[in-house]
Amino acid sequence: MALFFPGQTTCALCDGVLTDRDDCVGTSHFIAEGNHPLWRFSDAVMHRACFLRWDHRAAFVDAFNTLNRTGKRMLADGTIRDPLWRRLAEPVIDAVVAIESLFRRRPAALESNVRKRTRRQVGPRLLMTSP
Repeated sequence: MALFFPGQTTCALCDGVLTDRDDCVGTSHFIAEGNHPLWRFSDAVMHRACFLRWDHRAAFVDAFNTLNRTGKRMLADGTIRDPLWRRLAEPVIDAVVAIESLFRRRPAALESNVRKRTRRQVGPRLLMTSP
């Protein structure tokens, strides 16, 4: 899988900085030939929004599904599925992904409120001292 460092890694398509709140598409290195027109996007991370607007998206998905040797399949939206999981747990995975995307879009103010409330519920910390 491509290395991803939030706040440092840039999108392979728009060169914008990726954060941990961004919905991203990433692949492992699956194109071996350096002269392949899509080679630089193999083993890369990109914003899903950029990926969905990309002119070469269909060719990239086809290349991934043809060239990768893991048996995993990429869907048109960039989601990568393992064949076994697709059959057994796809409905559950889709529900989890939907819930996760809701949390990723939460406003920062709401998140800071949750942190404050959690600190108040925990109460003061007790320090143990020896006599």
